[in-house]
Amino acid sequence: MQNKTNLVMVMMIFGLLILLFMGTNYERHWSLYADQTLTLAYNGLLINSGQGQEYLDHPGFLTIHSLASLLKFANLIQFSTVSTIGDLNKNTNLLIGLQEISIVARAMALIVVATFLSIFYLSANQVFKNPLISFILTVSVFFMSAVTEHFIQLRTEFLSAILIFLSCQFFYYFLVNERKKLFYLFLAITFLFLTGLNKTQIYYYAPLYYFSVVILALQVKNNFPLFADNQFTVPSILALIINLSFFWTISLGFSSFINFFYILSFNGLLVFFCRIKSIKWQFILLFFNIFYIGIFCLIFIIVYYFYDKNTYYLFYNLLDPSQMLSLINVDINQVILAPNQNSTSGFLDKFLAPMNAVMASLEKLALLAISLLLILLNFKKFEKKDFQFLITNLIIFFIILSIHSLRNVPSYFIFTDILLVVNLVYSLYIVNRIWLSYVVVSSLCVTFAVINFPQLVHSLNRSDSYLMSFCNEDIGFITTWHQQINMSKFKVACNANNQ
Repeated sequence: MQNKTNLVMVMMIFGLLILLFMGTNYERHWSLYADQTLTLAYNGLLINSGQGQEYLDHPGFLTIHSLASLLKFANLIQFSTVSTIGDLNKNTNLLIGLQEISIVARAMALIVVATFLSIFYLSANQVFKNPLISFILTVSVFFMSAVTEHFIQLRTEFLSAILIFLSCQFFYYFLVNERKKLFYLFLAITFLFLTGLNKTQIYYYAPLYYFSVVILALQVKNNFPLFADNQFTVPSILALIINLSFFWTISLGFSSFINFFYILSFNGLLVFFCRIKSIKWQFILLFFNIFYIGIFCLIFIIVYYFYDKNTYYLFYNLLDPSQMLSLINVDINQVILAPNQNSTSGFLDKFLAPMNAVMASLEKLALLAISLLLILLNFKKFEKKDFQFLITNLIIFFIILSIHSLRNVPSYFIFTDILLVVNLVYSLYIVNRIWLSYVVVSSLCVTFAVINFPQLVHSLNRSDSYLMSFCNEDIGFITTWHQQINMSKFKVACNANNQ
C-alpha cells in the first residue's frame, strides 16, 4: 500500500510540473537564460554528432549527455527537427533551430527538478511516515527560489545536487545498515565522482556533507559487522598511501595539496566515526581507499572508451581544482597584499556576506526561525546528540554560503538552503506532533508560494528577448561558447529578423 501511495505522489509531482510547464510559455525566446541552457543544448548536439563536448568548465558531463539523449528522443517523436550540429547548421532559419533545442533543454530542466522533488518526497516520507505531510513539504521546497531558479532554466547545479545528495544517502546507509555495507560504500563513492564530472565545485563540498552524515549516523545504535582484525592495519595504511600518492602524482601544482588533504579528510571522518563507535577502523579504511582509487580509474576508462576521448579535460577540474579560484569575484592578491585599499572588496567583507544573504531572504529566515521556535517550545525533547546534528548543519550552511558569496550566484543556493530544510524536518521529527507538522509545512507552502510563485509565472511567461545583443555580438557569447555554429547563417537570420 505504501509503495502504491508513493508512486501516486511521485506521479503527481511530475504531473503538476508538466501542467505548469505546458500552461506557461515554454516557447519563450531562446536568448532568455541562454547561459547555461543554450550552451548545454549546443554541446548535446556535438555529442549526438559523434564529437566531444566543448564546454569543459564545470564540466557538466552528465547534464550534457542526458540532454543529448533527450534531443535524440525529441527528434525521434518529431517534437524537434534538430538533434545534431549538422541539423542545426542545415536549418533554413538558424534561429528556429536554436529555439527548438532550447525548448528541449527546458523540458530537461523539468525532468531534473521533478526527479529531485521525487527523491526528496521519498526521503521525507521515510521520516514522517505520512505521505500528505511529505507531499506538502515537497511542494514547499519547489516554491523555494533555490528550486524555481532551476525550473526556469537548465543548469548543471541541480543534477549535481541530486548526485551529491544520493552520495550522502548511500554513505549514511553504509554507516548504519548491517548488510550490503560495501555495496553502499561503492555507490556513495561512485555518485561522488559523478558529481565531480558534472559540477566539480560541488564535489569539494562532500567532506562537509559527509561530516553531517557521520554526526547523524552516530545516533544509530547498530552493529558494524565488518572484519575487525588488526591484521588489516598494514594493508589499510598501504592503501591510503597508494591513494594519496596516486592523486598527488596526477594532480597539477598546488592542487596536489588540495586533493591530498581532501582524501585525508574522508579517512579522518571514517576514523572519527570508528573511534566514537568503538569499532576497528582498519578494514573500513582499506576498502574506502581501494574503492576511491578504483572507481576513479573505472569511470575514467569508461568515459574515455565509450563517450569522449577528451577525458583528461573532463577531469581537469578534479586534477587542478585550484584553477577554479579564477571564477570568484575577489582579487585574492589585492585582499592579501593590500586589504585596506578597498574595504568593500576585502576578504572579510565577502565572508560576512552570508549574514546579509540570510537577512535578505525571507525563505532562509523562515526556515531558521521555525526550527528555532520548535526547539525553544519543545526544549526537553531535544537531546545532546540532536543539538550536535542541528548545529553541525547550521555551521556547514554558513561555511558553504560564505564560499558562495565569493561569486554570488543564486543557482548555488540549493546547496545551502537544503540544509535548513533538513534541520526543519529533523526538528519536526523530534517534536513528533502530526498536527504541528501539518501546520508548519502548510504555512511554509503558502508563504513560499505567495513570495515566489508570481515571479516564477512571470519568468516562465516572458515574451521579450535579448536577440539584438546576440546578433550584435555585444558579449561575444555565440562565437566564444558555440564555435561550430554557422556564424554566416546566424548573421543572415539576424538580419532577416531585423527587417
